[in-house]
Amino acid sequence: MKIARSLGCRARAVLAILLLLVFAGNAPAENATSRRTDPALTDPEEEWEIMVDTVHGDISRRFLSTAEWLDSFFDDERFKSEENRSRMRLYFKNSLIDAEGADIDVHARLRIVLPELEERLSFEVSGDTRDKFEEDPIRSPVDRETYDRDENGLTAGLRYLVRGTDRLNLQLSSGLRIRDYVPVFYLEPRHRFTRNFVPWTLRLTQRVRWYSDDGWEPRSRIDLERMIFQAFFRSTAEVKWYERKTGIFYNIDFAVSRPLNLQSAVELQWNNRFETRPRHRLDTTYFQLRYRQRIWREWLSFEIAPQLAFPEDRDFHPTLGIFFSLNAVFGYTGP
Repeated sequence: MKIARSLGCRARAVLAILLLLVFAGNAPAENATSRRTDPALTDPEEEWEIMVDTVHGDISRRFLSTAEWLDSFFDDERFKSEENRSRMRLYFKNSLIDAEGADIDVHARLRIVLPELEERLSFEVSGDTRDKFEEDPIRSPVDRETYDRDENGLTAGLRYLVRGTDRLNLQLSSGLRIRDYVPVFYLEPRHRFTRNFVPWTLRLTQRVRWYSDDGWEPRSRIDLERMIFQAFFRSTAEVKWYERKTGIFYNIDFAVSRPLNLQSAVELQWNNRFETRPRHRLDTTYFQLRYRQRIWREWLSFEIAPQLAFPEDRDFHPTLGIFFSLNAVFGYTGP
């Protein structure tokens, strides 16, 4: 029995070391070593639990920091909705679809966090140069920014952060949106919950927005994420429902991202949009390769993104497109 127990402890120790080397890289092994040699820890089961917790904690911190860096670098909605620092962003976007002419748009977003209220309340203003929103799945910059529909026109409001941690984010927003010269009041609670199941991370996001003209617009999203070698993989399923529209709209997306260095990163996307009315169908599937590079200064970057789309309204005929953007950040520049 003693021999079997000794062999079992050794096997578990070897497994922990392998996990440490494969997933954690330069994890703080000194803490595990010091605990292992502590004469007070004589129970092999307790030693095993401490090593597992150490490895799990380091993997979680490294994974979350990588995800935050990439979402910030690509200006993803996941980062924009939860950042709690004062900043202003300017976007100059240009797109060319199937040689049909260029579509140019200028977008600005300002967030001011009020330190007097423990940095929980912020004032936000956003707007662009479009007169109205045109929901074209192959002309809009396909970067999973499903919230762009809310930001077209002019939007001004307040956001209150109830709780903001790596595990949980809960916030309330309200304000006015002006589109086609018509002011509309909106109210929105948003909740995000993250749970680690090494090597996977589960991210659940629920947003319910009410407009005084269009009624309710709830959206639910599930992200499954993990590191694969030196790349960050994310699969996304999102369901959207609109009170004034029939049917349900949902996306199933996949993305692989990788920082090339501290100044550039690349992301490959495969996105699919579905509708259930008037019949259940695949509306569009498209592939996009995004490359973003910081230039001249840390706060200035450009992006180029070639795209190949197969829209249903064009009988899934291959449609080429390319998107360009210039982004300037004033204030906090991200991780």
